[in-house]
Amino acid sequence: MILAGASSRVMTPRGNEQVFQGGYAARTHCADGVHDDLFAKAICFENESLRVVLVALDVVGITREQFERIRAGIVDRCGTENVIVCATHDHSGPETQSKMRHINGPWCDRMVEEAVLAAEEALQNRAPATLYGGFTHVPSVTKNRRGEAAVDDELFAMRVVGPDGKTRGILVNYACHCTVLDASNYLISADYPGYLYQGLSSRYDDAVVMFTNAACGNLNIGYSADSSALGADMGDVRSYANASAKAADIQAGVEKIFASEAELDDRLSFHAFQYEMPLKANLPTPAAVLARMDALQAQLEAATDDAERTRLELQYVYETCMYDNVTEFETEGKQSITADGAVLRLGYVAFLTVPVELFCEIGLRLKAAYLPELRLVVLGYSNGDYGYLPTREAMEKGGYECETSVHSADGAGRLIARATEMKALLQ
Repeated sequence: MILAGASSRVMTPRGNEQVFQGGYAARTHCADGVHDDLFAKAICFENESLRVVLVALDVVGITREQFERIRAGIVDRCGTENVIVCATHDHSGPETQSKMRHINGPWCDRMVEEAVLAAEEALQNRAPATLYGGFTHVPSVTKNRRGEAAVDDELFAMRVVGPDGKTRGILVNYACHCTVLDASNYLISADYPGYLYQGLSSRYDDAVVMFTNAACGNLNIGYSADSSALGADMGDVRSYANASAKAADIQAGVEKIFASEAELDDRLSFHAFQYEMPLKANLPTPAAVLARMDALQAQLEAATDDAERTRLELQYVYETCMYDNVTEFETEGKQSITADGAVLRLGYVAFLTVPVELFCEIGLRLKAAYLPELRLVVLGYSNGDYGYLPTREAMEKGGYECETSVHSADGAGRLIARATEMKALLQ
């Protein structure tokens, strides 16, 4: 028998909290207000021998240090080390990296506390439960932003039904950047998942609705990453109305799954492990990146040709992102990063955490590796976040994600091999 519980806690910045939003280098000042709430949500699963807690946070990403603090708090209050913490990759919530610690530090501390409280409440709410879930495709939302053919539009949805027949919790997983709203948006928002929360909760017994992002490193709703990085005005494409429309398409997919859902049996297993992630051999030091940024700034001041200015501005954005990454991940003098991972099994479904922005082709290869025994759900931006992990083929082509990545072209193969090894443990 499975016991399960769910909880949701609001972690929206309060009226007197000044926060800088994460996800866009083009932003120049703190948030102006709040459009919709941000949440820390938790679902716990338990049988006679195992307890697991899954947490999702409406932020662009979490650092390994924040994950470790959340896990330590859950160990202390809930008595389990079996913890997964996911970020939705929301670009309209507060920045969580240390570069904004002087502004966002107090809010980040509250985020950690709310995550632990959500886990604690989920465990307090646990009761005998039946799990239902399934898969479908929603091709109308996610697109390959590099203009390439590869895409993963598979949607997974699962609901936790209590002994009274009411839906207590819903878990949704889909691969699409939470960037319908662009850098011109200075209001706090959960982006399209916020509308999904509202729609599904009102439809299903006020259930806790949790969203997790999948392998969406090169997927968004269909615009180029370079245009977004430069703050290009895309009109209604990057709007709250379109965020609502995309959420409605995903909700329709969830409704389709629930109309023909299958019960997940009570097999529950969990295994934590680590990824050894090789770094690029030629990564610059933070000082070297700053020197390149200074040189680019001088060229920008002297440039008179519009096309040349655009090229330099884009390169400056790339360098800004690289500086943030080599500083945050402390790559100087290192050949690899050791990151945390986990696999969770619920019935015939396996959940795999990845601490990166995984290209969809890698996610598809992982899913294929888990067949036919298991259907795999990729949990991106989980238990830490170390930026983009492109394919080797993409690295050869270049572009925003590849130029700002700290990872070696061997990284995708290493991650697939390590994650596939863990499949054997999910009995």
